[in-house]
Amino acid sequence: MEKYKKNQFEGYVRSYLDKYLEGQSKEDFSVEFYDYLLNEILSNSIKTLLILFFAFKKESLLKGDSSEERYRYFDNYSSTEEFHDLVNRMYPLLKQRLDSILHNHIINYNDLNIRVKRDKEEIHKKFEFNMEDLTDCHIKYGVSDYHRGLKSICIIEKDNRRIIYKPRSGKIDIYWRTFIDWFNSKEPSLRLANIEILDKGEYHWQEFVDNKPCKSEREIQKLYYRIGILAAISYIFKIEDLHMENIIVSGEFPYIIDLETIFQVDGFQNCHLELKSATDILNRNINQSILRTQLFPTSVKFHNSNMDISGITGKGGQVIENGKVKIKNQFTDEIEVVKEDAIIENKYNIGCIEDILVDPKDYIKEIIAGFEEGYLLLKNNKEELLKLINSGELFYDVRPRYLFRNTNLYAMILEMGKNPKYLKDKSELNRLYHLLFKTANDHNIKMIYQSELEDLFNDDIPYFYGNINDKTVYNSNGDSCFVLDKTPLMETNERIKNLNQRDLRTQIYLIEKVMAKQKKTWNTVREKRDYNMIKNERDSLIKAAEGIGDILIDKAMIDEKTETISWLDLQNTFPTWTIKAQDIYLYGGLTGNAIFFSCLYQETKDVKYRNILQKILNTIKIDLQGTNNKSSSAFNGMVSLAYLYAFLYNQTKDKDMLYQSLSIINNCKAEIFQNTSYDIIDGLSGVLVVTLNIFELTKDRELEDLSIGIGIDIIKNIHIEKDRAYWKKNNGNELIITGFAHGLAGISYALGKLYRLTNYKNHISIVDNLIKIENSYYSDAIENWIDLRSEEVTSLDTSPIHWCHGATGIGLSRLKGKDIIDTSNDMAKALRAVEKNGLYRDSDCLCHGNLGNIELLLEVYKENGDLNLYNKAIARANEIIENGYINGVGQEFDSSGFMLGLSGIGYEMLRISDPSKYPSVLLLEV
Repeated sequence: MEKYKKNQFEGYVRSYLDKYLEGQSKEDFSVEFYDYLLNEILSNSIKTLLILFFAFKKESLLKGDSSEERYRYFDNYSSTEEFHDLVNRMYPLLKQRLDSILHNHIINYNDLNIRVKRDKEEIHKKFEFNMEDLTDCHIKYGVSDYHRGLKSICIIEKDNRRIIYKPRSGKIDIYWRTFIDWFNSKEPSLRLANIEILDKGEYHWQEFVDNKPCKSEREIQKLYYRIGILAAISYIFKIEDLHMENIIVSGEFPYIIDLETIFQVDGFQNCHLELKSATDILNRNINQSILRTQLFPTSVKFHNSNMDISGITGKGGQVIENGKVKIKNQFTDEIEVVKEDAIIENKYNIGCIEDILVDPKDYIKEIIAGFEEGYLLLKNNKEELLKLINSGELFYDVRPRYLFRNTNLYAMILEMGKNPKYLKDKSELNRLYHLLFKTANDHNIKMIYQSELEDLFNDDIPYFYGNINDKTVYNSNGDSCFVLDKTPLMETNERIKNLNQRDLRTQIYLIEKVMAKQKKTWNTVREKRDYNMIKNERDSLIKAAEGIGDILIDKAMIDEKTETISWLDLQNTFPTWTIKAQDIYLYGGLTGNAIFFSCLYQETKDVKYRNILQKILNTIKIDLQGTNNKSSSAFNGMVSLAYLYAFLYNQTKDKDMLYQSLSIINNCKAEIFQNTSYDIIDGLSGVLVVTLNIFELTKDRELEDLSIGIGIDIIKNIHIEKDRAYWKKNNGNELIITGFAHGLAGISYALGKLYRLTNYKNHISIVDNLIKIENSYYSDAIENWIDLRSEEVTSLDTSPIHWCHGATGIGLSRLKGKDIIDTSNDMAKALRAVEKNGLYRDSDCLCHGNLGNIELLLEVYKENGDLNLYNKAIARANEIIENGYINGVGQEFDSSGFMLGLSGIGYEMLRISDPSKYPSVLLLEV
């Protein structure tokens, strides 16, 4: 055999494998397979070996005069029987795991070898690929997830040619070829290509599709048109898991290279989902949409990073924070294990011209055109298609794989299970799985859960499958573990029968949204106009608010059965969009919508707006029961609901509203003091402001005590050093940035309110200190406070002037704190910045847009009666109405939420029309 590459902890790894293979010739295996086994042993044992190595070092048991010699001593000792006995006693599950892994891999290798020898002539005839046995080929093992005894896809290479081996039936793939031939017979604008298959029943051989560049822009356009057609077919046949590894492009032709997730069934994944409100219905509709294919970019979490792994736009270069373990100082006793960012590699799913990758989002027009043609072709031929499927001519007796959970979760759990603390006793590993799944008590999926455990204990990704004509779901052992309400064939029949123009428009709408390019335009400045040219009318503001209310009603999902309502929420989770039903909170959820419709009813007395408000409150009450969000945040957590009911009480004087507000605050006291954020948006500063406002309404002394306790907690976690303010976090310090939403201005606003409304007067100087520190960041060059998140701001035109960051929020904070410290100079600077460059930003939203900036004009007007400022606010608002609203999400489409979208814009129109009647939600006033 050839020489093997050197591994870390070579002594233990090689000796383990050699001992396992005693009596078996190494010549039976290729060098690549032997190396593969060594790497499998190392990856599963390295954490255990490191713990023992560090223990030996700590006890001075390593011998040698140099760092390298001491490592070699351990490496040599780790190959001894004595060391192996020690590991087996301390971590008995490690040996059990390694033996099982080696056993399964060797079985699979031998099966592959036998199949190569048996099928070589057919393979040569079908693919013109010539091989005698595995020893004269290069083989890439473990290309896919492990299933059913660590079976996985292999790529076999010889003489610069490759072929793919898949240890499952190729029946689905054969039928797919038949379907594509049928589809092409209907003469679409562009024909689709097929992949050659040699099916052998339990396994099959597949043509290797080479990734090739396009030769011209026209070929790229054809490629993405075809991808649109494939998207329509995938949606109609309910194919999932079409991530970036399962799509390959070769010139102008795209290919799906893994079809085992065709005919997916919704009832299996969501068996516990009860449709209690319009929110559930909307989320179900999204879950059953084109987005479920994973072809299009939707949010996926890896560690702390949002990743795009979709089949169309997923690409290399994305960073997975702390996603890779690196060993430093290898082969020495100074060995160190560190986590560093991992970089996703490019796959073969994105088109290119002369090796330059294109941006698929530039071809959205072609994708949608292809999707529409593919959808309509199947719709117009659905009777023939249904006949082919139901007669058995297409997809007869196929057995697709069913996905119960995201396979990334399984992979994460298996990786966690390599930790030595889970290798001592099976009960510890069992406890880990129970904690992660939290589903053992759900009777409907008890058998599924047990099957998952069994597969995970065998180091497999859990596997479920069935027959499209059968309601039974089987686990990896072939045992029945779940019964569906409908067969997969019935569900697909329903989808094909229900193809219609409305559904087509809905799917295209979703594609347009998730394929839109994210852009942060709100720091740029639009062309200004002469205020005197704009009519100074307040009535138009109320009409605009009514118009927004009617738009929102038209876009709502209303369930008359439950008297609930919901809206689609689109969030910019770069590099993807997240599309879901609105949550129940203030920033982008139903609380903000409730505030708007309540005020719209107060203004117009139109009963339809009151009815919408009631539906929103019904929805919040129902959805609250199922929420897992334990955050106490004033904008994104439970305290935002307390704020809502206090706000409604102040409008209606309905004491039940005030009671609900108090009840929420009292019920989440524990969560409040577990909150380790301290800003206005998500932290204790926002919670403090809301609590103080409710205290002001109720004069409840317990609320005063709670407010003081929150204030003390904020103060004790502020560390001031060398004219800089820091949060004390995780045994370190985190610089507190400028601004209202996340920084110094918001904290000083909250603490100033505490000193103003309660008997607590200790540490009052901290407000003065925070303001002085924030003012030290003021730049005369940019005429604004420096944004500490960015070093690239060089002018007033590009520096943030918003409620969240920059002059607007800082100005509002200073205005409300002027009775504690003289802030008139700051106010003049903030107002000058807003008037000069804050009213024509490229967004109209409240958080970081023009209407949020107008808030400063309103508050200063309320303070000093300057009609010029008020008239300027009205004029600018009317201009926004005239030009159309631009939301703060980062694209030019509707957003329903309060801080970034229409409900907040509508509310601000009402507020500008009568600033004394409608309080400042941006200041959390009631």
